[in-house]
Amino acid sequence: AFETGVKELLTGEALAVRAYLHLDLVRLFQPPYLSEQGRTAKRIPYMETLDALKFVPSSTTDEILDKVDADLAHAAEIMKDNDPISSDKSYHTLMFTTNRQYKLNYYAVKLLQARSFLYRGKDKEAYEAAKEVIDNAAGAGVHFITEAERSRVDSYGTPVDRSCPMENLFAVLTDDLDNNVRDAISMSGKRLGAMARFASNKWLSATSGLVPEAFFSAASDIRINLWKRTVPTAGMVGKYIRESSAAEDVALYPKQAVTLLKLGEAYLIAAEAAITAVSPSEGLSILRQLQDARKGGIYDTTDGLKEEILLEYRRETLGEGQLFYAYKRRNEERLITLFQVPELTYYFTMNDNRYTPDIPDKEFNAGRTY
Repeated sequence: AFETGVKELLTGEALAVRAYLHLDLVRLFQPPYLSEQGRTAKRIPYMETLDALKFVPSSTTDEILDKVDADLAHAAEIMKDNDPISSDKSYHTLMFTTNRQYKLNYYAVKLLQARSFLYRGKDKEAYEAAKEVIDNAAGAGVHFITEAERSRVDSYGTPVDRSCPMENLFAVLTDDLDNNVRDAISMSGKRLGAMARFASNKWLSATSGLVPEAFFSAASDIRINLWKRTVPTAGMVGKYIRESSAAEDVALYPKQAVTLLKLGEAYLIAAEAAITAVSPSEGLSILRQLQDARKGGIYDTTDGLKEEILLEYRRETLGEGQLFYAYKRRNEERLITLFQVPELTYYFTMNDNRYTPDIPDKEFNAGRTY
């Protein structure tokens, strides 16, 4: 039998995982929400059972997100007083009490709610959910990386916490992460090869000179040194790379984990949503708190604030797979690319088709039509 509260905790996590997956499917396979077909296109279903052979009709984006929001609301309700991260509860079984920042915990649920609300312009709800995360992060043991934490280095002089694990609200443990990333950026690797080398020193800097706005807005930005690889091959994104295989270094490194929800996104969502939900000055204040924590350029006007927040997504979500969705959510006409050299265009001109990949052929089974 479960201890009291464990069933609610696990049920909440399961509901939240279902919501997370469906929100990502919406963000990828449905047209941009602000486009003509964004709210009404029916390309994916919301699966509520494990019966893979049962045909479930596709739903509109709004219908799916209504179910996402309902699952998350239910999850938050039953988790708040049962999750050790948001309550005074603890459990005899350590797996339910420890490492909550790697699980889809209560505050990760609130941030996921904020992500979903912002996606369809529910700015007031997005602001309130993201602000709850911001206001309670420190008490939950989640904080921006500190100078002391940045100063812990391996034998190459690289910060061992370069992936900022203390900022995670939800992350997936992946034992082969370092090997997979190395393979991806290797010229002889099976994945990206040379394509991964376009993150040159110039590109990951505050003074690239290659585009109207440099990638980072200040040379003091701590993310440059944390996330740009300097040894042995300079320039590439090194966020998930362990530079050393020496036993004494491996012992210093945190668990290998891919960031899925983190503190920085709470600030980005709260800042953007606050513009209409509260005031532009509140949005600017929240953005500046993030920029101050990153020791980057501090934006000082509410003019062009939404554009600055999008630039901050580029800096803050580097190597996390979230930037594309920020552009798509806004239905931006230009998507800034990683490939930036003087003689070539540094952006894609986007449209609904470019933002919306085809449904994989293997999904067209059992008579499904989308």
